[in-house]
Amino acid sequence: MVDKEKILEAKKRYEQKRLVKHVSFNLEKEKELVEFVQTEAADFSNWVKETIKEKMQKK
Repeated sequence: MVDKEKILEAKKRYEQKRLVKHVSFNLEKEKELVEFVQTEAADFSNWVKETIKEKMQKK
């Protein structure tokens, strides 16, 4: 069995390599955005990353 301390240390190292950005949507005023995210961008994180890459290539 893998040592729990090793698992915790690995998770800690992984989290140090990540940047998490939160996005909030107003459910009343931005219904169309919420609907798009829930239907068209099911993998929201990767969709955002790809959109950013596309924008960067256009510059």
